[in-house]
Amino acid sequence: MTGFENHLGFTISSSKLQVVEIVRKEDEFVLENIDEAFFNDSINLETDKETKISAMLQGALDEIILRNAFQSSTASFSLPLELFKVIQVPYDNTLLHHDLI
Repeated sequence: MTGFENHLGFTISSSKLQVVEIVRKEDEFVLENIDEAFFNDSINLETDKETKISAMLQGALDEIILRNAFQSSTASFSLPLELFKVIQVPYDNTLLHHDLI
């Protein structure tokens, strides 16, 4: 399978940073790293200052890296759902695909 790069996935919550790493070894995908680091203090991504959030995230990331270094150069991030406004727009189900576009 071509095109797959080693990949990191980060989940950020108010209390911890979680990470998972998937690495391709030969013809297999291997779950290489699963780890988490708790913040010393709870963070609020909406109201806390950027410097506090950055310092807490950097400290947690440094703690994880000390235990096991990453092999990946590509990463994805998951943020708490509360940070987003999600709505569902009603529409007539008789509309055609082209009409919806």
